Amino acid sequence: MTASPTHTDKSLADKLQGARAPGARIPGAEAISKLPSEQMLNSREQQALLAKLPEWRISGRSQQPQEDRRIQRTFHFDNYADALQFTANIGALTDQYKHYPTIITAFKKVTVFWHSSVWRTGESRPEEPHTGKSTGLQEKDFILAAKTDALITQV
Repeated sequence: MTASPTHTDKSLADKLQGARAPGARIPGAEAISKLPSEQMLNSREQQALLAKLPEWRISGRSQQPQEDRRIQRTFHFDNYADALQFTANIGALTDQYKHYPTIITAFKKVTVFWHSSVWRTGESRPEEPHTGKSTGLQEKDFILAAKTDALITQV
């Protein structure tokens, strides 16, 4: 017997499916950056969503499934100019959603790490989005990973 997906699993699965089509708009995506950073996904939720993104993997140093986690994928290109164009396309996506991955662009390949910052109670948030105390995964990381996949057709 398999457990039925939760409401969140179903709605996110729909969002991931829609995100894969080039130029597709995700219903409700305009509010994606407004999700509270405290709503990190647990290990079961992470694995269920990762199953929808077969070329991505979860990475991180922590043994805690909700801390120091990222999803990552490496994309390969025929030349450096295409790798740079893909990186620029990701930049336009991140500006649209105000959520920023770590991107490593090297000769003929681009590695993208999506993650969310976690802020401890009482700490102020610096202006720079990449200086969170630790990272974890939220729904928006998986949605934006699917949108990143769709960008490959634009190079």
